[in-house]
Amino acid sequence: MVSLRKAYGALGSRLRPGLWRSVRSRRQAAIAAAEEIGGRILEVGVGTGISLPGYSSQNRIIGIDLSEAMLRKAQRRVAAYP
Repeated sequence: MVSLRKAYGALGSRLRPGLWRSVRSRRQAAIAAAEEIGGRILEVGVGTGISLPGYSSQNRIIGIDLSEAMLRKAQRRVAAYP
């Protein structure tokens, strides 16, 4: 039996970019709602960190995810962000 972590990691690497574009407006709405509150924000299921650049630098974002591979991508994204 495939573990949930393995299945989730494999799924993330196989989804088409078009699928991610289709959820852009929902992601932006979630960021806007979190920005209204500000401060420390927990992003559950941060994945590769695609939404992280949308947050204000005045907030502290904590991202968690089941997939270590996706978290590594998110860490690289954060490190490359100016």
